[in-house]
Amino acid sequence: MKQLVVVTNKIHPDGIARLREKYDVCYFEETTSEEERAEALLIADALIVRSFKVPEGILDTMPRLQVVVKRGAGYNNIDVPAATERGIVAANTPGANATGVVEGTVALILARCAGCGTNTNTCARATSRSV
Repeated sequence: MKQLVVVTNKIHPDGIARLREKYDVCYFEETTSEEERAEALLIADALIVRSFKVPEGILDTMPRLQVVVKRGAGYNNIDVPAATERGIVAANTPGANATGVVEGTVALILARCAGCGTNTNTCARATSRSV
């Protein structure tokens, strides 16, 4: 029997396909039943999250869990001490979204250079004077 990987937040279809080559996968984007999701969490061997919160209480209900991975930097939604206490590896993927961050920054710089946002400031000043 393959290990079960639960993916709680949307990821690229190629990522899901690669996981399915080696593991059974419960992908919350494809599973609408809350009962199926809850059952998958109970028997998960691995958990891949982005914004899904993983507090101590959830870890207590996942006896088979071996690893929880945050897609992104930081561990703000994972109770790392509780995971460590249970022998669960907590990991993240710092820098994975670096290209997207740079693209967004450049887009905002170009928008500002093109004059975007100046009307917003004018409206804000006019509103504050009329109050």
